[in-house]
Amino acid sequence: MHKNRDVKGIKGALIASTVIGMLMAGEFAFATVTPITMDVVNDNPGSTNFVREKLSEKNIRSEKVMGFNVGNDLANPKVGDTRLERIAKTLEREKGFDSFSVNLYTLKNGNKVGGISVLAKRGRYDEFYQTMKGLLLSKADYDKCRINRFDIEESDNLEVYTIFFDYEEKALDAITPKTENLVDDNPGAVKFIIEKLAAKKIRSTKVMDFDTGKDIHNSKTGRTRIERLGLVLETLGFDTFSVTVSTLKNGKKVGGVSVLSSKGRYEEFYRLNKSLLKEKADYDKCAVNRSDLEGVDGMEVYSIWFDYEEGRFFTVTPVAKTENLVNNNPGAITFINEKLNEKNISSTKVMEFDFGDDQKNDKTGRSRRERIGIAFERRDFDTFCVVEHTLKNGKKVAGISVLAKKGRYDEFYKFMKRALKEKADYDKCAINRSAFEGSDEMEVYSIWFDYEE
Repeated sequence: MHKNRDVKGIKGALIASTVIGMLMAGEFAFATVTPITMDVVNDNPGSTNFVREKLSEKNIRSEKVMGFNVGNDLANPKVGDTRLERIAKTLEREKGFDSFSVNLYTLKNGNKVGGISVLAKRGRYDEFYQTMKGLLLSKADYDKCRINRFDIEESDNLEVYTIFFDYEEKALDAITPKTENLVDDNPGAVKFIIEKLAAKKIRSTKVMDFDTGKDIHNSKTGRTRIERLGLVLETLGFDTFSVTVSTLKNGKKVGGVSVLSSKGRYEEFYRLNKSLLKEKADYDKCAVNRSDLEGVDGMEVYSIWFDYEEGRFFTVTPVAKTENLVNNNPGAITFINEKLNEKNISSTKVMEFDFGDDQKNDKTGRSRRERIGIAFERRDFDTFCVVEHTLKNGKKVAGISVLAKKGRYDEFYKFMKRALKEKADYDKCAINRSAFEGSDEMEVYSIWFDYEE
């Protein structure tokens, strides 16, 4: 590792306006970051050549500075949705680094170079590099990029990591199924690959707009059933980076979903897919790969291919169960017996909600019950079922079910109480809290209440 204590040398070598610049004060008690020393982490011929050919001013045609500052930029309206910006936001959201400088250089030969600088607690470099390696793959090899580490004048407990790398605005490649990576190497899975994933059997493949980094707020990601599956996996902390639908020559379809994950989470990945895909995820009816991420310790890739058809995951309306009642009292029991008993229901209307984000679902209406469902999604609950029962006496009952990380029931109820007032009193409604078969980390909250528009 090469150490340089000459600040002028730092600026001359690596374009100081990009590496460390003037910053807006956020959660930190300083408005500028002043470098004291710089370590070239990957001091090797390849890295030196990268700087000479791609970071020297004479080879740069233009520079675009993204709208990042010190502090959390996840809700910063000046930050866009390019792949470079999404990588920087991933560092903030998933790892707690502070991406404060993000730049895109266009070279005179037309190639591009990305640059990201983060502020971090001292000693987190290895975590920073492993994360970047997982996101950039070979572009983060030590001989193909430039990485610097800075001490700063403003704090002994913080340091800055900067990486420059070859950049292109495209997602990671879709994963190709490999029999040698099959989790369950059985005749059914091998037959599935041969008959449904061989290139000669496929007429066309549609690649959805997923990439490394969170896609929940990606405006280009749609709301088909397979895209919803990708988004639910992200809710559980997986990074869905490839989602495809292949149309076979016989007209049938095969879906494929690939995620990046920290090692050791395969069982959780499969359990969720099994919960949502049912028998289509049986080991002898699909293909599931588990593979290491080359050059990156601590991460692996999980992929699943399955028979695909468009439709809802949740086809059964949640039913109020007295054994799951949060508010197990005479009033709630009476509510269920009188208003949720099938013999008293004239008709049921199921709204266009399902697992996955529905905030931009154009099939979702704007009735009061649907607006409540959307409001939950803005709070990072997953509203997957909204129903309206019309009783034989003409009155109405609405039901809302959400998927949530464990421990958020109080937040769920307080919101419903604000929205519904006395209709959410424990003796005037029915509230269930139940386990979610797809994950031990999640649970389901459902509420049924007297409804009027």
